[in-house]
Amino acid sequence: MFHSQCTGSKRRAAIIAAGLSLLLAACSHAPKPDATPTPTATPEPTTASPSPTATTPSPTPSASMASPTPSAMASKSPEWNPTLDQAVAKEKCGQEDWNSYSWETLSGSDDVSAIAQKTYNNGFKCFMKHTLDDGSVEFLVPKDAKTFTITAGQSDYSRDTNITVTFEISDPISDKVLDTASLRLNEAKEFSIDVSSVPRLKMKALVEAAPGESRKSDISITVIWADPKFS
Repeated sequence: MFHSQCTGSKRRAAIIAAGLSLLLAACSHAPKPDATPTPTATPEPTTASPSPTATTPSPTPSASMASPTPSAMASKSPEWNPTLDQAVAKEKCGQEDWNSYSWETLSGSDDVSAIAQKTYNNGFKCFMKHTLDDGSVEFLVPKDAKTFTITAGQSDYSRDTNITVTFEISDPISDKVLDTASLRLNEAKEFSIDVSSVPRLKMKALVEAAPGESRKSDISITVIWADPKFS
């Protein structure tokens, strides 16, 4: 009986040994994992290009940033308001020296100087006593001046209301008439003359006479040249 127990124990031991052999064999044929794990690639940080909205666009040329044109860069001609005492020539109003009247400044006159109900303080005026009387004032054109402006007309306080006066601006050197206007009471004319090629200006006023009317006809009017300005 003892022999039978030993035989059974040996058999169980053999079975266990066989099982362990099979287990070891199975483990030896299983794929072995790599000893060193493959590192997972870390994505390199990239600097995203700024989107059009994120970038500051280059400023587009505007009126304030544009380069000035030659005309804009050129300096303006200096303005000058000539006065009567700066005239280079003056011809009294009238035909005879003993019966003529001198030009006077508007600012120095005791009377109000108005044309077509507008009062002026700068300029000059002259009294006319007869039809066909005339008188003139001349100025030199300043260097670089381009334009000459002046307003002309009869004084609102002239006694005769049916008189026409011709106001004329000319170049006395060439005798070229640059502009003219025939004005009655309560009428005004603003002259604007291109003087870029004119060295001298002459402003003349002439009292017109009706057809057949004698130049000795008595009248009482005042002619005015107001707000002269070179620019």
